[in-house]
Amino acid sequence: MKNSWWILTGVLAVTGCGPSTGVDEESHVAVAALEAGATASVCAPRPYGTEVASTAATTEPTVYGVQGPLPVRVASDVPNALWPEMPITVYRPDDRASYPVLFYSHAYGGSDHTHVAPLLQRLASNGYNVVFVPYMNTGTRNSQYDTLWNGFVAAAKQYGSRFDLTRVGFIGHSFGGGATPEMARRAFADPTHNGLTSAWGSAGRFMFIMAPWFSFPNLKNPTATNDHYRDLPLDVKTVIQVYADDDTNDHLIAVNDIWNKLPPDLQEKGWQLVKSDGCEGQWLNAGHSTPAGYSSTPPGSWDNGHDLWAVARRIHALAAYALKGSGAVARAIAFPSTADALGLGNWKGCGGRAVVPMEASATTPILSACGGGGDATAQEYVFTYSAAAHCTWSDTGAPACR
Repeated sequence: MKNSWWILTGVLAVTGCGPSTGVDEESHVAVAALEAGATASVCAPRPYGTEVASTAATTEPTVYGVQGPLPVRVASDVPNALWPEMPITVYRPDDRASYPVLFYSHAYGGSDHTHVAPLLQRLASNGYNVVFVPYMNTGTRNSQYDTLWNGFVAAAKQYGSRFDLTRVGFIGHSFGGGATPEMARRAFADPTHNGLTSAWGSAGRFMFIMAPWFSFPNLKNPTATNDHYRDLPLDVKTVIQVYADDDTNDHLIAVNDIWNKLPPDLQEKGWQLVKSDGCEGQWLNAGHSTPAGYSSTPPGSWDNGHDLWAVARRIHALAAYALKGSGAVARAIAFPSTADALGLGNWKGCGGRAVVPMEASATTPILSACGGGGDATAQEYVFTYSAAAHCTWSDTGAPACR
């Protein structure tokens, strides 16, 4: 695993801590610098500091990532034949109009939709149907993927004309992030093989993939070279977002399983790296659970600055750009390149300084030295799931464990 990082240093940008002289010393220096109001690009100390549980500590975004004007109806009323005990939940504008559809694949074990309710509510209030399908923690990868897919199709059938299936986005986190390209492949590239009469997303389509776990396609005709996502339409706008202090999923999983398997001439794709930051003893931790927000109780307390600026804002902008024809402003936020577009708001303390911005690239995955090595002389921590363990977790067969 360590060797693979050094092999890739010539072709992958690596950013983050740099060499560490020890966790205790680094933590003390990091906290002191940030509480003094200095702008510092650092890895979060171990253990993390007290995380901000709401948006109160930072400014809020405008236009994209905000609560929209539409009232939202939430209903867990769609049965899934592959997991009858857990119905599918749909967040939708509370009227009878037709809206684009966003299909959300949750993290492993995150089958309770309330874990990401603020995000789903915010997206629905801006004019999107959002479908959340639970899948079980047991079974094969294929059965879990099939449960997701069957649920998406079941929701589309039940809601009929209220779902505009010509405008579709797939969103996923962790296990669901790894599943997202396969869900998109079934909908966009191989529809008739997967129970559809025609492809979804003919008028607009995207993928937004967060901290993905291993990705396992279920191909009708697998190729010897295992280029399993190369048949996606070239107009699928794609964003992969990873988190600098993710000690669960190796960023190289996103590179090897997804980024390198996409069509090489995909029209628009982007890579985003979100970093941790702190101010006056409070932290926005860019850990693995970032898309699910603050990991505590009660439900609904998961809505902090990173949830709004890094996640909701980027998904909303990508959806508006890909599905509703919004122009340069939406595109600049979905595929950021300028300092302003990369921004993640400002702290209300620390003299109002900017939250450490994300980094992004349209061509090169940006890895963090905070986890798994990178250009650091000593690892801050090791990943729970390394890229090298891909085949260990596969039950889909050859070639190359798909």
